[in-house]
Amino acid sequence: MNKFMFEGSVLSNVQERATTNGSFMTAKVTDRRVVTDELGNVKSLFNCSRFVTIYSPEIIAKINAHISATNETEFMVNASGVFTSTLSAKTNKWYDNQVVNELTIAE
Repeated sequence: MNKFMFEGSVLSNVQERATTNGSFMTAKVTDRRVVTDELGNVKSLFNCSRFVTIYSPEIIAKINAHISATNETEFMVNASGVFTSTLSAKTNKWYDNQVVNELTIAE
C-alpha cells in the first residue's frame, strides 16, 4: 500500500460531513517549500496541494478542538496516511483518495 507524509504543511478547507455510516472530514493539505541560496535569492519553489479524507474520530476531535480553541481555519500540521482507490457505482470510474491516519498539530 502506498503511503504519504506531509510535515509542517497547512491544513485548510476543513469540512465535516455526515453519512448514514457515520461522519468523516475532508480537508486540503498544502506544502510549500522555498529553497534560497546564501544571499537570499530563491533557487527553487515547491508547492503541493492535496485533498485528504479523515475517518478517525480521534483526529476529527483533535482538529475540531483546535479550531474551537484558536478560531484558526488554517494551521500547520504533520500528517501521514495511505492512498486508496474507490470505484464509483454512479459513474463506474475509479477515484484516488488520501486517507489520513496520523495527524499532529505543528507548533
